[in-house]
Amino acid sequence: MTIHITDIPNESFNHYKHVLHVDNEFALIEINKDNISDLSKFNYPYKAEAFTLCIVLKGWVKGKINSIEYNAIAPCVISIYPNQILQHDSNSENFYIICIAFTKNFASNIASYSKNEILLLRFPRQDNISHHLSQETLTALLDYCAYIKKIIADTDNPFRIKSIQHLTVALFYSTVWKQISSYKKNEKTRADYITYEFLDLVEKNFKKYRQLNFYADKLCITAKYLSTTVKNNSGISASEWIKRYVILEAQRLLKNSSMTIQQISNELNFPSQTFFSKYFKHQIGLSPKEYRKS
Repeated sequence: MTIHITDIPNESFNHYKHVLHVDNEFALIEINKDNISDLSKFNYPYKAEAFTLCIVLKGWVKGKINSIEYNAIAPCVISIYPNQILQHDSNSENFYIICIAFTKNFASNIASYSKNEILLLRFPRQDNISHHLSQETLTALLDYCAYIKKIIADTDNPFRIKSIQHLTVALFYSTVWKQISSYKKNEKTRADYITYEFLDLVEKNFKKYRQLNFYADKLCITAKYLSTTVKNNSGISASEWIKRYVILEAQRLLKNSSMTIQQISNELNFPSQTFFSKYFKHQIGLSPKEYRKS
Protein backbone atom coordinates (compact mmCIF):
# COMPACT_ATOMS: atom_id res chain seq x y z
CA MET A 1 0.00 0.00 0.00
CA THR A 2 1.30 3.45 -0.88
CA ILE A 3 1.29 5.96 1.96
CA HIS A 4 2.22 9.55 1.18
CA ILE A 5 3.72 12.05 3.58
CA THR A 6 1.28 14.80 4.47
CA ASP A 7 2.60 17.07 7.19
CA ILE A 8 6.33 16.33 7.00
CA PRO A 9 6.88 19.27 4.68
CA ASN A 10 9.77 18.13 2.46
CA GLU A 11 8.50 19.15 -0.94
CA SER A 12 10.26 16.22 -2.59
CA PHE A 13 8.47 13.44 -0.67
CA ASN A 14 5.42 13.49 -2.89
CA HIS A 15 7.50 12.06 -5.72
CA TYR A 16 8.29 8.87 -3.80
CA LYS A 17 6.02 5.88 -4.24
CA HIS A 18 7.19 3.85 -1.23
CA VAL A 19 6.75 6.00 1.86
CA LEU A 20 5.69 4.84 5.32
CA HIS A 21 4.98 7.37 8.04
CA VAL A 22 3.42 7.70 11.47
CA ASP A 23 1.70 10.66 13.13
CA ASN A 24 3.04 12.94 10.36
CA GLU A 25 6.28 13.15 12.34
CA PHE A 26 8.42 10.28 11.13
CA ALA A 27 8.86 8.67 7.71
CA LEU A 28 10.73 5.75 6.20
CA ILE A 29 11.33 6.11 2.45
CA GLU A 30 12.81 3.51 0.12
CA ILE A 31 14.22 4.90 -3.12
CA ASN A 32 15.49 3.26 -6.30
CA LYS A 33 15.03 3.93 -10.00
CA ASP A 34 11.87 1.80 -10.11
CA ASN A 35 9.90 3.37 -7.26
CA ILE A 36 10.52 7.06 -7.74
CA SER A 37 8.08 8.74 -10.08
CA ASP A 38 10.49 11.01 -11.96
CA LEU A 39 14.11 11.41 -10.91
CA SER A 40 14.58 14.37 -13.27
CA LYS A 41 12.39 16.47 -10.93
CA PHE A 42 15.33 16.54 -8.52
CA ASN A 43 17.83 17.94 -11.04
CA TYR A 44 16.86 21.46 -9.96
CA PRO A 45 17.47 22.84 -6.45
CA TYR A 46 14.85 22.06 -3.82
CA LYS A 47 14.76 22.68 -0.09
CA ALA A 48 14.79 20.06 2.65
CA GLU A 49 12.42 20.83 5.49
CA ALA A 50 12.84 17.65 7.54
CA PHE A 51 15.84 16.06 9.20
CA THR A 52 16.79 13.18 6.92
CA LEU A 53 19.34 10.39 7.22
CA CYS A 54 19.92 8.78 3.80
CA ILE A 55 21.48 5.31 3.93
CA VAL A 56 23.01 4.40 0.56
CA LEU A 57 22.85 0.59 0.38
CA LYS A 58 23.66 -0.09 -3.28
CA GLY A 59 25.39 1.79 -6.07
CA TRP A 60 26.23 5.46 -5.94
CA VAL A 61 24.54 8.85 -6.04
CA LYS A 62 26.06 12.22 -6.93
CA GLY A 63 24.59 15.59 -6.10
CA LYS A 64 24.98 18.82 -4.17
CA ILE A 65 23.93 20.06 -0.76
CA ASN A 66 24.15 23.83 -0.43
CA SER A 67 26.24 23.76 -3.62
CA ILE A 68 28.83 21.41 -2.04
CA GLU A 69 29.29 18.38 -4.29
CA TYR A 70 29.16 14.85 -2.93
CA ASN A 71 29.65 11.36 -4.34
CA ALA A 72 27.92 8.89 -2.05
CA ILE A 73 29.12 5.32 -2.63
CA ALA A 74 27.49 2.42 -0.76
CA PRO A 75 27.63 1.68 2.08
CA CYS A 76 27.45 5.23 3.39
CA VAL A 77 25.14 7.73 5.03
CA ILE A 78 24.22 11.31 4.11
CA SER A 79 22.82 13.71 6.72
CA ILE A 80 20.37 16.34 5.50
CA TYR A 81 19.16 19.20 7.68
CA PRO A 82 16.16 21.54 7.40
CA ASN A 83 16.62 24.50 5.01
CA GLN A 84 19.50 22.92 3.11
CA ILE A 85 19.24 23.18 -0.68
CA LEU A 86 19.54 19.80 -2.42
CA GLN A 87 20.17 18.90 -6.03
CA HIS A 88 20.51 15.49 -7.68
CA ASP A 89 23.12 15.15 -10.44
CA SER A 90 23.43 11.47 -11.35
CA ASN A 91 23.25 7.93 -10.01
CA SER A 92 24.15 4.35 -10.86
CA GLU A 93 21.49 2.09 -12.33
CA ASN A 94 21.41 -0.13 -9.26
CA PHE A 95 21.20 2.61 -6.61
CA TYR A 96 19.10 1.84 -3.54
CA ILE A 97 18.61 4.22 -0.62
CA ILE A 98 16.60 4.13 2.59
CA CYS A 99 15.80 7.56 4.02
CA ILE A 100 14.84 8.13 7.65
CA ALA A 101 13.05 11.49 7.89
CA PHE A 102 11.59 13.23 10.91
CA THR A 103 10.21 16.60 11.97
CA LYS A 104 11.81 19.17 14.25
CA ASN A 105 9.33 18.17 16.96
CA PHE A 106 10.45 14.52 16.77
CA ALA A 107 14.09 15.64 16.87
CA SER A 108 13.47 17.82 19.94
CA ASN A 109 11.81 14.94 21.77
CA ILE A 110 14.60 12.43 21.18
CA ALA A 111 17.15 15.07 22.15
CA SER A 112 15.31 15.69 25.44
CA TYR A 113 15.13 11.95 26.18
CA SER A 114 18.89 11.66 25.83
CA LYS A 115 19.75 14.98 27.49
CA ASN A 116 21.03 16.22 24.11
CA GLU A 117 23.80 13.61 24.01
CA ILE A 118 22.25 12.18 20.87
CA LEU A 119 22.84 15.48 19.03
CA LEU A 120 20.00 14.56 16.66
CA LEU A 121 22.17 11.78 15.18
CA ARG A 122 24.40 14.51 13.81
CA PHE A 123 27.11 13.24 11.56
CA PRO A 124 29.56 16.12 10.90
CA ARG A 125 27.99 18.63 8.51
CA GLN A 126 30.89 20.28 6.75
CA ASP A 127 33.80 17.79 6.89
CA ASN A 128 32.28 15.49 4.30
CA ILE A 129 28.70 15.20 3.16
CA SER A 130 28.70 11.42 2.86
CA HIS A 131 30.26 9.12 5.46
CA HIS A 132 31.28 5.51 4.99
CA LEU A 133 29.45 3.10 7.29
CA SER A 134 31.13 0.33 9.22
CA GLN A 135 29.55 -3.12 8.95
CA GLU A 136 28.44 -2.90 12.59
CA THR A 137 26.64 0.42 12.06
CA LEU A 138 25.14 -0.67 8.75
CA THR A 139 23.72 -3.84 10.30
CA ALA A 140 22.31 -1.86 13.24
CA LEU A 141 20.66 0.67 10.92
CA LEU A 142 19.07 -2.07 8.78
CA ASP A 143 17.76 -3.86 11.89
CA TYR A 144 16.41 -0.51 13.09
CA CYS A 145 14.59 0.11 9.78
CA ALA A 146 13.12 -3.40 9.78
CA TYR A 147 11.74 -2.94 13.28
CA ILE A 148 10.45 0.55 12.43
CA LYS A 149 8.40 -1.00 9.61
CA LYS A 150 6.75 -3.35 12.10
CA ILE A 151 5.95 -0.46 14.45
CA ILE A 152 4.43 1.62 11.64
CA ALA A 153 2.36 -1.36 10.46
CA ASP A 154 0.82 -1.78 13.93
CA THR A 155 -1.81 0.92 13.40
CA ASP A 156 -3.77 -0.08 16.51
CA ASN A 157 -0.87 0.90 18.76
CA PRO A 158 -1.37 4.47 20.08
CA PHE A 159 2.29 4.61 21.18
CA ARG A 160 3.93 4.13 17.79
CA ILE A 161 5.71 7.48 17.69
CA LYS A 162 6.99 7.09 21.26
CA SER A 163 8.19 3.58 20.42
CA ILE A 164 10.12 4.97 17.43
CA GLN A 165 11.59 7.78 19.53
CA HIS A 166 12.88 5.38 22.19
CA LEU A 167 14.15 2.95 19.55
CA THR A 168 16.07 5.81 17.88
CA VAL A 169 17.72 6.78 21.16
CA ALA A 170 18.60 3.11 21.80
CA LEU A 171 20.18 2.89 18.33
CA PHE A 172 22.35 5.89 19.09
CA TYR A 173 23.55 4.62 22.48
CA SER A 174 24.17 1.05 21.29
CA THR A 175 25.96 1.66 17.99
CA VAL A 176 25.79 4.93 16.07
CA TRP A 177 27.67 7.01 18.63
CA LYS A 178 30.82 4.97 17.88
CA GLN A 179 30.63 5.82 14.18
CA ILE A 180 29.98 9.51 14.79
CA SER A 181 32.81 9.67 17.33
CA SER A 182 35.23 8.17 14.81
CA TYR A 183 34.44 11.02 12.39
CA LYS A 184 35.09 13.64 15.05
CA LYS A 185 38.49 12.40 16.26
CA ASN A 186 40.51 14.70 14.03
CA GLU A 187 41.37 17.99 15.69
CA LYS A 188 39.60 20.95 14.12
CA THR A 189 41.69 24.02 13.38
CA ARG A 190 40.59 27.58 14.00
CA ALA A 191 40.15 27.93 10.23
CA ASP A 192 37.80 24.91 10.24
CA TYR A 193 35.78 26.48 13.04
CA ILE A 194 35.54 29.88 11.32
CA THR A 195 34.50 28.31 8.01
CA TYR A 196 31.87 26.12 9.67
CA GLU A 197 30.43 29.01 11.69
CA PHE A 198 30.48 31.31 8.67
CA LEU A 199 28.56 28.85 6.50
CA ASP A 200 26.07 28.26 9.31
CA LEU A 201 25.49 32.03 9.60
CA VAL A 202 25.13 32.42 5.84
CA GLU A 203 22.55 29.62 5.72
CA LYS A 204 20.44 31.51 8.27
CA ASN A 205 20.96 35.09 7.06
CA PHE A 206 21.75 35.19 3.33
CA LYS A 207 18.32 36.53 2.34
CA LYS A 208 18.86 39.70 4.32
CA TYR A 209 22.60 40.16 4.68
CA ARG A 210 25.06 39.86 1.78
CA GLN A 211 27.91 42.02 3.06
CA LEU A 212 30.99 40.35 4.58
CA ASN A 213 31.11 42.87 7.42
CA PHE A 214 27.89 41.47 8.91
CA TYR A 215 29.37 37.95 9.14
CA ALA A 216 32.79 39.15 10.26
CA ASP A 217 31.19 41.14 13.09
CA LYS A 218 29.22 38.08 14.18
CA LEU A 219 32.46 36.08 14.33
CA CYS A 220 34.40 38.93 15.98
CA ILE A 221 37.03 39.04 13.22
CA THR A 222 37.81 41.41 10.36
CA ALA A 223 36.19 40.99 6.95
CA LYS A 224 39.63 40.58 5.37
CA TYR A 225 40.60 37.80 7.79
CA LEU A 226 37.24 36.08 7.22
CA SER A 227 37.65 36.25 3.45
CA THR A 228 41.20 34.88 3.51
CA THR A 229 40.41 32.12 5.99
CA VAL A 230 37.31 30.83 4.19
CA LYS A 231 39.06 30.94 0.80
CA ASN A 232 42.10 29.03 2.07
CA ASN A 233 40.01 26.52 3.98
CA SER A 234 37.27 25.76 1.44
CA GLY A 235 38.74 26.85 -1.87
CA ILE A 236 35.79 29.23 -2.34
CA SER A 237 35.75 32.86 -1.26
CA ALA A 238 33.35 34.04 1.43
CA SER A 239 31.63 36.40 -1.01
CA GLU A 240 31.17 33.58 -3.49
CA TRP A 241 29.57 31.39 -0.79
CA ILE A 242 27.01 34.11 -0.11
CA LYS A 243 26.26 34.45 -3.84
CA ARG A 244 25.81 30.68 -4.11
CA TYR A 245 23.23 30.61 -1.34
CA VAL A 246 21.30 33.51 -2.91
CA ILE A 247 21.34 31.95 -6.39
CA LEU A 248 20.42 28.48 -5.12
CA GLU A 249 17.40 29.89 -3.30
CA ALA A 250 16.41 31.89 -6.38
CA GLN A 251 16.69 28.78 -8.57
CA ARG A 252 14.64 26.76 -6.12
CA LEU A 253 11.87 29.33 -5.95
CA LEU A 254 11.78 29.75 -9.73
CA LYS A 255 11.48 26.01 -10.32
CA ASN A 256 9.54 24.83 -7.27
CA SER A 257 7.14 27.61 -6.36
CA SER A 258 4.33 29.64 -7.90
CA MET A 259 5.83 32.93 -6.68
CA THR A 260 6.17 35.67 -9.27
CA ILE A 261 9.61 37.01 -10.13
CA GLN A 262 8.73 40.20 -8.27
CA GLN A 263 7.78 38.18 -5.18
CA ILE A 264 11.03 36.22 -5.37
CA SER A 265 12.95 39.47 -5.69
CA ASN A 266 11.22 40.77 -2.57
CA GLU A 267 11.78 37.49 -0.72
CA LEU A 268 15.52 37.77 -1.36
CA ASN A 269 15.59 41.47 -0.41
CA PHE A 270 16.67 42.87 -3.76
CA PRO A 271 15.94 46.59 -4.25
CA SER A 272 13.94 45.90 -7.42
CA GLN A 273 12.94 43.13 -9.82
CA THR A 274 15.20 44.66 -12.46
CA PHE A 275 18.21 44.50 -10.14
CA PHE A 276 17.39 40.91 -9.21
CA SER A 277 17.04 39.90 -12.88
CA LYS A 278 20.42 41.43 -13.78
CA TYR A 279 22.06 39.79 -10.76
CA PHE A 280 20.57 36.39 -11.62
CA LYS A 281 21.49 36.58 -15.32
CA HIS A 282 25.05 37.59 -14.48
CA GLN A 283 25.42 34.48 -12.32
CA ILE A 284 23.45 31.91 -14.35
CA GLY A 285 23.55 33.24 -17.90
CA LEU A 286 19.75 33.22 -18.18
CA SER A 287 17.15 35.69 -17.01
CA PRO A 288 14.81 34.46 -14.22
CA LYS A 289 12.01 34.12 -16.80
CA GLU A 290 14.24 32.11 -19.17
CA TYR A 291 15.46 29.90 -16.33
CA ARG A 292 11.91 29.17 -15.16
CA LYS A 293 10.96 28.05 -18.67
CA SER A 294 14.12 25.97 -19.24
